Amino acid sequence: MHYGFLMKPIQLAILSQFIGLKQGALSMFVQYGIVSIWFFTISVMNHNTELGWDVDRRNNAQDWGESQVYACADIGVGLTFMESARYLWLNYHTVHHLFPHTDMSKHPGIQKILVETCREFSIHYECNDFKTLYLEMVETFSRARHEGKYTF
Repeated sequence: MHYGFLMKPIQLAILSQFIGLKQGALSMFVQYGIVSIWFFTISVMNHNTELGWDVDRRNNAQDWGESQVYACADIGVGLTFMESARYLWLNYHTVHHLFPHTDMSKHPGIQKILVETCREFSIHYECNDFKTLYLEMVETFSRARHEGKYTF
């Protein structure tokens, strides 16, 4: 049995003690709603940039790993593990695609190696600031593309 399932009831109990049950539940609802929207926004940004939708480039990659690098984009490359909390640790998304079962505390070190390796093999590793990736995501959703082409 994992004790993590007790986190939300404990949080609700603490909030209820200070601000009441109704206000505590509303506060949790708003908090989880904001975090969910933030999480979804960042995760969608990681896959919906202009280069991420270059299906021909992904399909003509030399191998699976290169294709994974082309399918993703990262925000805030080079941040420490704790600095990455603002992005809910989704700024290591390419590392996650390449090494999905690796403990996320190892992602900053792997990301450094990934940057060097991509430079060495002339593979474009897409990383940018939040605003740029957000605007690219909006642009990719604004029009249909690659109709009839496989995206995997």
